[in-house]
Amino acid sequence: MGTRIVKRNPIKTSFYLVGVLICLFFTGFKVNETQRQEYAREIAKFDHSELNNVEWELDKSYNNYYRSRGWFFSCNAACQENYRVYQGWQREYDLLKRTESSVEAAAKSKL
Repeated sequence: MGTRIVKRNPIKTSFYLVGVLICLFFTGFKVNETQRQEYAREIAKFDHSELNNVEWELDKSYNNYYRSRGWFFSCNAACQENYRVYQGWQREYDLLKRTESSVEAAAKSKL
């Protein structure tokens, strides 16, 4: 059965074998100490504790919103207010995540 598949699909099989060999023998590029220090310096520019705090507040505000919802997804004034608070934290979290991604991309470009 296996030989029949190889004979029917020689190009796919050869690409598969080349890929396996590349995975086995290619170890990547070495990063020297100065590049590593520069990467760490770039990553240190971003305050991860602020992101963690905002993520915690986002989760807390979502739970408040979820608990204040009524039956069959009805939402009264208190629920609407909780939803607005949740959306505010969501916007702040998204902004911080974009900032973190850009800092990480800049740091990785140094490698």
